[in-house]
Amino acid sequence: MNIIFWTWELRQPSPISSRSRRLVPLLSIIAVLTFSYESAYCQAPAAQEAPSTQSATEVETAGTESKSNQPPADETEEPLPDNLRPYRVLVSAVFQPHPGMTVSLRANILKGFADVAERTVGQMWSLDIEENRWLLPASSAGIDRLSSEDLLERYGDSDYDKVFLLLLTHSGAQYQLQAREWDASTQQLDETGHVDTYHRRRLAVAAFTLVQRLFHPVLNIDRIGESEIGLILRAGDFPAVDPDLVQVREGDLIAPFFRYLDREQVVQKIHSVPWTYLLVTSVNRGRVRCRAISGLRSPLGSRRRRRVQTMGLCLKPRYESTEVQLLPRNNPTRPLAAHHIRVVTKTFAKDESSEESRHVYTDRRGKIRLDRNSQHPIVWLYVHSGSALLARVPFAPGMHRLDALTLQDDTFRLAVEGEVALVKSRLIDTVARRTTLLSRAQRHAAQGQREQTDERLDELATLPGKEEFEQQLAAIRVEWVREAKAARANLAARKIEKLCNDAKRLVGRFIDEDKTREIIEQILALRDDPPAEQP
Repeated sequence: MNIIFWTWELRQPSPISSRSRRLVPLLSIIAVLTFSYESAYCQAPAAQEAPSTQSATEVETAGTESKSNQPPADETEEPLPDNLRPYRVLVSAVFQPHPGMTVSLRANILKGFADVAERTVGQMWSLDIEENRWLLPASSAGIDRLSSEDLLERYGDSDYDKVFLLLLTHSGAQYQLQAREWDASTQQLDETGHVDTYHRRRLAVAAFTLVQRLFHPVLNIDRIGESEIGLILRAGDFPAVDPDLVQVREGDLIAPFFRYLDREQVVQKIHSVPWTYLLVTSVNRGRVRCRAISGLRSPLGSRRRRRVQTMGLCLKPRYESTEVQLLPRNNPTRPLAAHHIRVVTKTFAKDESSEESRHVYTDRRGKIRLDRNSQHPIVWLYVHSGSALLARVPFAPGMHRLDALTLQDDTFRLAVEGEVALVKSRLIDTVARRTTLLSRAQRHAAQGQREQTDERLDELATLPGKEEFEQQLAAIRVEWVREAKAARANLAARKIEKLCNDAKRLVGRFIDEDKTREIIEQILALRDDPPAEQP
């Protein structure tokens, strides 16, 4: 009120100069602004200080109530189930230095990739995109020579489930795209995928299509039954916006593997289950049912262990054929050449073959080529080494360009089989000569030819007997079993024992010392008392 009254007094006529009167409107404006400022701000501290007048008891009570609404500090949030957890995906884009690779083009590709991913996979992915600065050289040679250990060292401690290295190169009017997938669950770096395009505006779409083609869904095995296996699909309850980008379909194949953890739940070892596939029979969002196809009796075991995670990686056919190389387990540098393989087209071991079996032999590099059949994705390989069946395993062609089939080293068994064959040949010769000499001695004795009879019996005494053959087989068994066990080829050692025991029974069957001795006594009696000549 003082300010308003003062302003009113200034407006009253007074004997002041005309110059002072011109300042009156300006002073009035300043007075009004001052009043507005005091009304807005000078009263605010009093309003803010009002709550501070409450008692200490009220403050303590309010603090107690706020603390009671908070969860205990030691309680941790339970992790989401796998079917509700999206994939943490990192796309690290590498641009080869080129005048056409401008800053705006690189930014548009990254932004376009993110837009395409959001429109197609939706909430299934939690996507991060970066421009790669560490790959040297930024070329095909640089991305091809990367190893799983390189990616594990760089991204092993991160939260990413998938890391894609995307390389974009420019040659004339053509753009080349290459990509590789690193999976955190298997800690493996996949083979390189390629795609070419001439459309600059579709580079982002082509890059996403390539990454999506290399993407392998991850599953967690939660139930192992006698005839069916239950799995939980990662991010399975987040269906893709594009219906063509379904993670798993009926008829797909899953490769199982084990992750061994320590007490701190840190992965110590990852072991893939050999010669085993899981065939998808039904899919219900995040729940998947499968049947096992395996060359092993119990590939996944019957019970779950605390520090072992049983998981699976869905396979996608990428090639028209696969080169399979046979390698010995103890010496992978020496391929198994000239091995006979019978290829049978069927799904399960007990099924009948839907086609006629093929017979192939490995070349000098131990390799054969198997073509992919979309109607029958599984074939069974029966690997023979000589007369022995080394393996009976299922195989899915087209998943990799080159795959290895590691088998028990059959070198020791083959060597023993050769030596036992020599012993058997000497045994056959000895039995034939023994029979011939006994027959001739008996004929000479009947004819009264004493000298000839004694000569035949002396020759018979020089032939090796049963004891000598058994000593030869024992020497073979002891030497080769010792070498096989030294090389940790326990299966080969058991096969060597069986070969030698079978040969020993053969010796006892055809060389009967008691019966031979009885025939010699008859010949000697006949020699000493030959029959009278008939008139």
